[in-house]
Amino acid sequence: MKIAALAFVLLAAAPVPAAQWRASERLALGGGRALTQDLEAGVLLPSGRWDFSTRIKSFRFMDAFSGTETEFSARLERRLPHVTIASRLGTAPPNAQRAASHIAGGEVLLTFYGLRLGPQDLATAAGVAEDTASAAGFSGLNAAWVSRFRIMYTNTNHHHEPTSQTGRLYYVVQNDWQFEISETWRDDTTLLLRGGGNHYSRVLRRGDPAWSLLNTDYGDNPLAVRGWPNNYIGMDAAQTLGDWTVKAGMTRLNMVSGDLEVLVGGGAFWRPRGGPVELGLGWHHRHRRHFETREAWSVSAAYRW
Repeated sequence: MKIAALAFVLLAAAPVPAAQWRASERLALGGGRALTQDLEAGVLLPSGRWDFSTRIKSFRFMDAFSGTETEFSARLERRLPHVTIASRLGTAPPNAQRAASHIAGGEVLLTFYGLRLGPQDLATAAGVAEDTASAAGFSGLNAAWVSRFRIMYTNTNHHHEPTSQTGRLYYVVQNDWQFEISETWRDDTTLLLRGGGNHYSRVLRRGDPAWSLLNTDYGDNPLAVRGWPNNYIGMDAAQTLGDWTVKAGMTRLNMVSGDLEVLVGGGAFWRPRGGPVELGLGWHHRHRRHFETREAWSVSAAYRW
């Protein structure tokens, strides 16, 4: 009797939605024989509360050093009714530049629908609601105008191996803060402003070891930055028309050495009939005052199922 009752409860229970899986890869080729790859895979669990992803980033400047620099990282996101928090751990083993790093970071996201604070994604709002009353309240949110405020912190412990037997291991801890404010109108038009700054565990001087870094994402630019950033400002814009989305962005980096680095880029992305597949083509430009200029073309593919 008890078994029959249990079977009836299980059959009568509401079906649990399947997990949402996704994978994406971007390949960038550019001037100066630069090569960058970015592979990410993740899953949003059926409840809609937890999102887990792994990422592998690698780059090489074949005119500057031989070999590939690779970073492995994992990210765990917890979606709550009125805030989203996330953590990130990663490592980059020593390779061509004789440099290695360990990464730990955190992130907080607030999402406003008009003037009301709500969940990150209305499509999964029912799963993150604390009770039926909260879920009912989410149904009244107006998604025509959405504002997002994001704070990201990244702690990177850099190590540089000595270049001779008598040399010493060089290390510095980079504390990076990033702030973003974005406005989205009817899921079609987005404008994002961002800025941030860095604090280092030691006083950096000219002549100290410096190498190319890809531990921090500056907008959508896949090119590594050489040296130690001090602070930065940037802006991104995106417009969706039917199955197509066009993106453009710019970042101005002030370096600790006093140099200036500018990142500019954009691209076009095609999602046929709003389906799970997205293909993209982008162009990226990096200019370092008194140092070098690099450009790259990128192709990307993403799939959600």
